Amino acid sequence: MLTLKNTKPINYYKSLDKLKILTFWKIIQDKNILLLDFDYFYGKEYTKEQKEEIEQTWLKLYDEYYILVNDSKSKYNLDKSFEELRLRDKINQVKQNYDFLIVLNDNKLRLKPEDIQKYEQETYRNLVRIDKRIKPLFFKGIEANLKNLDRVLKSLINRYNTDNKNNKKEVEKQIQNVYDVVANAESWLERNLDIDNMVVSRWIAYEKQIKDKQKAQKKNGK
Repeated sequence: MLTLKNTKPINYYKSLDKLKILTFWKIIQDKNILLLDFDYFYGKEYTKEQKEEIEQTWLKLYDEYYILVNDSKSKYNLDKSFEELRLRDKINQVKQNYDFLIVLNDNKLRLKPEDIQKYEQETYRNLVRIDKRIKPLFFKGIEANLKNLDRVLKSLINRYNTDNKNNKKEVEKQIQNVYDVVANAESWLERNLDIDNMVVSRWIAYEKQIKDKQKAQKKNGK
């Protein structure tokens, strides 16, 4: 059941002074925190520890971002959006263990009883780590646990679909057309911006300049 994954240290963005704003927006749009990895490519595998490290770094970075821009409403919406990401990841992990139990069940006649018990118990330990609310039926057999997990999966999927439907994803709408946002900023600042190489902290500084200009214009009644 265990697969070998890349255990080399990964290089990833750890500060808003290094992370590009286009990458920051892309992470939000795609809900893919692995884009923090300098060397990310589709299909690249990570250990559980590496994924947790990247997730904690992302949580820190976007907390810092919303503290700097002082936008609690957008941060709340983004929190909801990434709850969906974590729920989807949980569904995938449960499904992988569910599929493994099916394979194990189909090969009962070819495997030694002690091996079946070993892999079965390992699967149950994995499931408890994914979510403590999952209660494996340790002594009821694989078939009973498959039925149990089927109910768990349906419950998680229903919850995901409901959350996904109810969440308006305001943050995503705000950055749906990145270059419209940039063009608007350039218009207010009356200068061209090197958006392809701009880091998040620099973008925040420009956003504050724009807000100051907008407040001044409103105050002057223009």
